[in-house]
Amino acid sequence: MTAVPVHAVELYFDDAAEARVRALWEALERDAIPTTSSFANPYYRPHVSLAVFETADVEPRLPSLRVAVAGAVGIDLRLTNLGMFVEGERLIAFLGVAASGPLLAAHQAVAATLDGAVAVRGFYRPGAWTPHCSLPVCPSTAAEVAATVAVARAARLPVRARVAGAHLVELATGAPVAGLG
Repeated sequence: MTAVPVHAVELYFDDAAEARVRALWEALERDAIPTTSSFANPYYRPHVSLAVFETADVEPRLPSLRVAVAGAVGIDLRLTNLGMFVEGERLIAFLGVAASGPLLAAHQAVAATLDGAVAVRGFYRPGAWTPHCSLPVCPSTAAEVAATVAVARAARLPVRARVAGAHLVELATGAPVAGLG
């Protein structure tokens, strides 16, 4: 049986904000905090995902996804805090993104576009979504958590960002499938 591809609708940051987040990633790596394989992926960029979903055929959904994210390009974002998701035995570090009206509207528009048509992953469903920018680390010891906190503190949050573009990506490879805005 062939696995159904997993895709994400990602919002990318302006150059200055992307550089600040990448500097934080590099600091995490310098401090020997274990990084995920996505950090080495040439496609992986700082982003906020509006949806993560499974579908075998994304082509028919592209026009409606473009309409859904059209209002997101150009909005201002604030990456305000360090957070952690607990996924089984793993901790996944992230920078929390303040939930502004325009960001929530973009999320809702994407969710409405996908509603019932595909399997949307739980953390990305309306009412369960936490806007965030994933960090490429999964700290597993108290010392690694403390080091992650120290690096985030040194980053002098918040990071102010502007949404510079949106893409649909395939998660297995991280490769962009289509530009959305």
